[in-house]
Amino acid sequence: MPRLNQILSFIIPVLISMFLGSGIKLVYYELCPILINDLNYPKLGRIYQLLFITLSSISTSLYYSIVFLFKSHHKGFSNHDKMYQSFETLVSKKTIVYIAVDTSGSPKTCEFCDGKIVPLRSRHCLDCKACITGFDHHCVWYSKCISINYTLKVFLQSMSISILSIFIGIIPLFPLVFNHLNLVINLTWNHKILNSIWWDRPWLSWIGGPSYRYIGAIILGYTYYSDILESDSKSTSTRKNQDSIFGKPSLSALMILFFSIVIILVATSMVAITVRNVVFKGLSTVEIERARRFERCGGRVIDGWDPRMKLWIPDGLGMGGGKVILIEPGTPIFDLGPYLNWKQLMGDRVFEWFVPFVISNKNDGFQWPISDKWMKHLQTQKSISEIDKKYSNHVLRK
Repeated sequence: MPRLNQILSFIIPVLISMFLGSGIKLVYYELCPILINDLNYPKLGRIYQLLFITLSSISTSLYYSIVFLFKSHHKGFSNHDKMYQSFETLVSKKTIVYIAVDTSGSPKTCEFCDGKIVPLRSRHCLDCKACITGFDHHCVWYSKCISINYTLKVFLQSMSISILSIFIGIIPLFPLVFNHLNLVINLTWNHKILNSIWWDRPWLSWIGGPSYRYIGAIILGYTYYSDILESDSKSTSTRKNQDSIFGKPSLSALMILFFSIVIILVATSMVAITVRNVVFKGLSTVEIERARRFERCGGRVIDGWDPRMKLWIPDGLGMGGGKVILIEPGTPIFDLGPYLNWKQLMGDRVFEWFVPFVISNKNDGFQWPISDKWMKHLQTQKSISEIDKKYSNHVLRK
């Protein structure tokens, strides 16, 4: 039976495509004509139209590039991959840091991928059915895994430009919607028909408390606004384009503005949290979640689940010597500092930060740089064998 994320990976891109199409159509065919024709801002309206179409086109292209263009990465790496073969050779010589499973330094292998060695910071995704190098999280919105060394840069760019394009798209909505809201409030509070329907019936308007009383009044005002204006010969419309949902007070326009703001806030939070974790902490999303879960468990191994990582640490002599140490979850051993973390994610040169698919120092995902400070710290840690021996001697003395 398919997993929930696998089902959503087919449904959500379709829904997002519908959302993108509807949003672009609303702004281009509904909002822009009001700016250009009704408000008499033809030049500003054309500039706004061009800016929105440019940003939304870039955002859409980046979104679909993750959904469709990174298929090879999400199939995982094969035994015939030259980078994997080089990594496998270095692991066999024990000259690099890698994940071990025992005190002798045997490398960790994936039970789902024909026993391939698991690189640092990689994870087997049950939804993508592959080992993903540099795994950060599986995103159902993009129906793909987001990895630090492949898709995270494009993911952040896609999210950032989407936020900007939505914000640009709703800027003209603020004065329109607030002006319409004032008209609706004045009508709701002052018109005799709405007074008789709502305000003169306290048993109905107060049934849900104060919030329900006023929110219900506003919804009622939007619902009856057009009908009341049509029946009132003295009232005139404030907009020429009455066929547009933005040309007259409409509950749909209010909801579009509200949910657009919610989407902007949620997306901005996602970008900010990801940047904070990867750039300022040197940790991936999954590494932080493991640390939080381990902390909730009181730092204990429960039901065989142990997020602590055994690492083979070479002695630096190149002769295959070293030791296996135990690392607590959330230890930022790959943190190079905010600036170097940013360059590793976005590229060395400034122009690369704005170009989606160009990274001069792209990490292959099999070996991750560790700062001299952290390497010295790891080399000074006691090996698991030493800790076990010390514990055994302590038990024997008791």
